[in-house]
Amino acid sequence: MTDPLDRLEELANAVDTLPPGSEIESGALVLLCELALTSEQPELIVDRMKRITEAVKGSPSAPDHPSLGTRLRLCLADATGDWTDLLSDVRKRVLSPWDIALVLGRRGRYLAWHNEPDLARDAFGQAIERGVLLTANDDAGDWIHSTRYLDIRYGPISEQVNEAYRRIQALNTASSDVRLYRHLTSPRENVLRHLQDEKYPAAADAGRRYLRECVVAGHWGSEFEAHTFLGDLFAMTGEPERAARHYIRAGAHKKLESLLRDGPYVDVRQELLRSGPWERAAAYRAIVAEADLVPDDQANEIITAALEDALAVEDGQVRQSGSAPELWASAIAALGALVERASEDLAGQTLQLLWPLTERDAGKYRFSDNDHMKALAGIVQGHKRYRDDALRQIGRALEIGGPFADSAMKFAGDLMASEADAVPILESLAANSNNHACLLLAARGVTSHEVLEKAEDAFDRVRKRPAPKAGTVTFGTSLPQDAHLISALPQEKRDIAANRLMQIAEDTQESDRNRADALEAISTLGRELSPAARGDLYSRAMRFATGEASDSDLSPDLRQEPHPLSRFKFDLSPGPLEAYGLEAAARLAQTQTETDAVIEMALSMLASGDATSTHRVAAMLSWLSGDRLAANQAVLAGQPNASLRALAAVLWVHDASRNPDLGLRLASDLNVLVRRTLAREIASSGEFQPGNAVVARLSSDVRYSVRKVLRDL
Repeated sequence: MTDPLDRLEELANAVDTLPPGSEIESGALVLLCELALTSEQPELIVDRMKRITEAVKGSPSAPDHPSLGTRLRLCLADATGDWTDLLSDVRKRVLSPWDIALVLGRRGRYLAWHNEPDLARDAFGQAIERGVLLTANDDAGDWIHSTRYLDIRYGPISEQVNEAYRRIQALNTASSDVRLYRHLTSPRENVLRHLQDEKYPAAADAGRRYLRECVVAGHWGSEFEAHTFLGDLFAMTGEPERAARHYIRAGAHKKLESLLRDGPYVDVRQELLRSGPWERAAAYRAIVAEADLVPDDQANEIITAALEDALAVEDGQVRQSGSAPELWASAIAALGALVERASEDLAGQTLQLLWPLTERDAGKYRFSDNDHMKALAGIVQGHKRYRDDALRQIGRALEIGGPFADSAMKFAGDLMASEADAVPILESLAANSNNHACLLLAARGVTSHEVLEKAEDAFDRVRKRPAPKAGTVTFGTSLPQDAHLISALPQEKRDIAANRLMQIAEDTQESDRNRADALEAISTLGRELSPAARGDLYSRAMRFATGEASDSDLSPDLRQEPHPLSRFKFDLSPGPLEAYGLEAAARLAQTQTETDAVIEMALSMLASGDATSTHRVAAMLSWLSGDRLAANQAVLAGQPNASLRALAAVLWVHDASRNPDLGLRLASDLNVLVRRTLAREIASSGEFQPGNAVVARLSSDVRYSVRKVLRDL
């Protein structure tokens, strides 16, 4: 069942049945037209233009409030964009002072929504003067608030941006009950109260009334709050499409992302045609949040719009403020999310757009860098024609270094390490002692002279790492990356480094973050150590898994999540060290007995661990073998935790004959992690044919990340 709001057909039909010239005709038309504006259904006004025009002629003037005739004329002007006659009457002063104030406020609102901030500021300024003269201080204050929002949405933001609050406070000192539209209770306060009390129907009534008042009184600045309230309401009541539209109007991109990230898919392509740059930016952020759900046949349309907006910003055609959702970064984010599925021509245009963004000083960072790298990775994976150009651009980012290279490593590093065509680029960079290139080559198993030099440096860093100073705590290390380099060294040095890493992990003066990094580094080296070193480190890692070695001498405040009331939000905890220790033990295990002990410990940990630990342990179990695990496929598939069901998918692919019907059940799982894991395991196993029922189900999955895994099966 859909929400009944915004369905104005019945009201329109009732108004149409009224005899022309009747006493209630003007009032009924005003109600319909103002609701139509609030609901963004101008066609209901345009379709009745002739009747509205006749009704205006018969509407009486009003000495102490806006007349019905002027309100109807304003609705026509808003719906058609033709303000000529109304503005002429304002200049000639043939309208009442109340009508003039309202026309100027509404004109300011119209211009503000239609990308004319300077003209809107002039209109609001005149409306403020008229409102003060009429002692309509609340309306004047709202128009002042609207001028502030012009700065916030369009810029520039200066030190004077908060001057509006002081002006509003000055007006509030001269209390007045005079308003353009009178009400007994505040709709704003009502909607807040009803939302708090979870009285959603009442909140809907109050929210729509608040939005309608903002629209018809020209309170443009308050419209954003009203749209946010309604977005919250619809999000709470299972109306994601309506919620998305209101959030886009408000530019509430974070709420949009939270709303749409897990589906269902909401098509917001029409919102990309909106005039407000913050609206289009929010729409792009919505698309990025649900990119995995965007149908393939919509990708080209979205990419085309994103390219046009990015180029318009580049050419200085878009005026926007830095405090609003930024159109440039949002358009680049959409390119990063969807360019893999775009046409070859659009992929080439995207690459051409991104090339100039690459050149910069080493320390320079752009907010679009992460999405820049995502776009290049998408071009490499989806467009053979531009594959080499994209790889070279990623290589250039690695060469420049600094934050840009960090983005390249995070979002395209695995791709560069796995692509054979990237090896010459990495070798060229490694010849110039590029740290990132050497690390990626080491991950590929390349042991060139340059890689070995960096590996020796990493070995020295680990071996000579100083103990923590008393009273000083550090968070974060390069130990996991150093371990990849050290893996290229002789076994003797790998053993020495692994022993030192375990000493770091066992140091109770180290932060949990650093200890977790050390255990993760041991996991990287685990299977490349000597049997003696593996045996010793296995027993020490199991002490972490059992909790014996997880104690710390640091303050508990540094080992747990911040309190909900903390003003300074930070989370320096990597999660329980038990999971990291168990993963290291799994890599170090040499016998089936040791492996079985790890599995037993893992299964007990799954029963009591938090979501993060459960995911880590489940991922670890996915590359272990054992009859105990294989026998628990069906049990794991029925668990509420998605990571455990994903583990069941891995186990099923390795032994599908044990539970033949389980595959289809997993392929229909509601969580994408389970379906994606199943698809990846099927693709890597090489034992399934395209005609298989499970493969067919996954190949038509609603999510692109699942479908593409089986694309080349």
